[in-house]
Amino acid sequence: MSRSAHARWRHNPRRQLEVSAVSLAGIAATRLLGTTLRIEAPWFGMTEVLRRGGRGVLIAMWHGPHFPILWAYRGCGIHVMTSHSADGEILTRVLRSLGYRCFRGSSSRGGQRAMIEMARSVRGGTDVAVAVDGPRGPRYQAKAGILLLAKLTGAWVLPAAAGLDRFWQINSWDRYRLPKPLSRAHVLTGEPLAVARDVDDAEMERLRRWLEGHLWDLQIEADRRVGCCKPLDPGG
Repeated sequence: MSRSAHARWRHNPRRQLEVSAVSLAGIAATRLLGTTLRIEAPWFGMTEVLRRGGRGVLIAMWHGPHFPILWAYRGCGIHVMTSHSADGEILTRVLRSLGYRCFRGSSSRGGQRAMIEMARSVRGGTDVAVAVDGPRGPRYQAKAGILLLAKLTGAWVLPAAAGLDRFWQINSWDRYRLPKPLSRAHVLTGEPLAVARDVDDAEMERLRRWLEGHLWDLQIEADRRVGCCKPLDPGG
């Protein structure tokens, strides 16, 4: 499907109205739930520490449990990638309301251009957040895109996970976790990873598997610290 076909909703007035309405509702709900969310983030300042070494930071996370991470880092000028689809437009508007800048693209549509834009931003000192199992899964399986970006830019990859004690689980491909009012969250960051410029394909795959396993370990620990009512299913 071409980019123009993928974004056909833009030429449908009714669909545009739906996107606008859902976006406004999403912004309101995000702010309402985020405001009541009690977050513990003991290593929140790790991005600042890593940046002092002259490298950018790429925050790696899963799709489904990432609400507390995005809320915690709101207003920090972090960049993210969103798709050209109607759902991507809704997400873009919600994220921009939180102070994020969005590159439009995905691994299948516009991704190369978005990757170039992200690389330029990272080299310019801007941090980027990447849901590594996107854009459509399989959920909780890391893709190598963030490692390629780290290889091109010399940026650190910083794994991050968030546990919630109470949440609604959306029936979507990523089993998205939406925090209930007055819920508690714990955001953890893990061991930073650097990717050498001369890394070969075999080593890249080893690093991808390491990142995937490390994110799982962080998620299990974050869930444990809040007494999560429903831990992630390892089988996806």
